[in-house]
Amino acid sequence: MMKTALHTALQRLLSEGGSQNFMIIHLDTDYYMQMAARSGSPEVLLESVSNHYLASQKQLGWAAQQKMIELGWNVPQQKEENYSIQAFIDSSAAQHKYITLLEETAKNVFGISEIQDAMIELVLE
Repeated sequence: MMKTALHTALQRLLSEGGSQNFMIIHLDTDYYMQMAARSGSPEVLLESVSNHYLASQKQLGWAAQQKMIELGWNVPQQKEENYSIQAFIDSSAAQHKYITLLEETAKNVFGISEIQDAMIELVLE
């Protein structure tokens, strides 16, 4: 498996920085996914933008919302919430699983064929 910028950023998110690390994947000006973690902890919160934060013309249609559920995202329970997943990333297999999830979400929900290096914002604090 070739290491991508996303793979490297996830490894850094889990092992560097402090208790308020986060990564935002800016798929375009409207769509994003993000992760939050503490250095040294395998517990990671993944989020993907929900319709609450999107202009009406950019909102996810029924098929895209169903795809989010199929991929394993939890549906927002309150208006202000995003789609989310509580992940436990404690191995390279788990890293691969969630990188694949992010790539599949970008491609199959948001129509972004590849997560480019420039889309990734990593903050280690």
